[in-house]
Amino acid sequence: MVSQVLLRRLAFSALLFAVLSFLFTFYFSPEKVLDQREYYARVIVRQTSGVEVNSTAFIFGALVPGDSAKKQLEINNSYDFPILVQISPRQNMERFIFSQEVRVEAKEFKSIVIEASVPRGMPYGVYEGNVSVRVLKAKG
Repeated sequence: MVSQVLLRRLAFSALLFAVLSFLFTFYFSPEKVLDQREYYARVIVRQTSGVEVNSTAFIFGALVPGDSAKKQLEINNSYDFPILVQISPRQNMERFIFSQEVRVEAKEFKSIVIEASVPRGMPYGVYEGNVSVRVLKAKG
């Protein structure tokens, strides 16, 4: 009978330890993600340039190899603490867009420039992918 009670207490203690460890790790994680979004992105590489307008995706239009185009991502930090905005190209967009991190102070509005550059000699075609935007609580 004593061994049954002891086993239950041990099992309960182990479960409680596991739950508390998970919560502690999650709560005190150094990178607390406040928001994360994926945006569709497209670059058309061809012989002539062209413009395309879209406010919900990063559509850079038609670009000639060796050319570039810029889009703006507007960030309004409504938090009472600074944030870090991480921009990461995904899938085929790594060829054209560079990753970047931008700090936005508390209550600050900032416009971040995202530039797509087409390397010289890039074959003509339509290149599609995503741009990931993560918002983290900045340190300090």
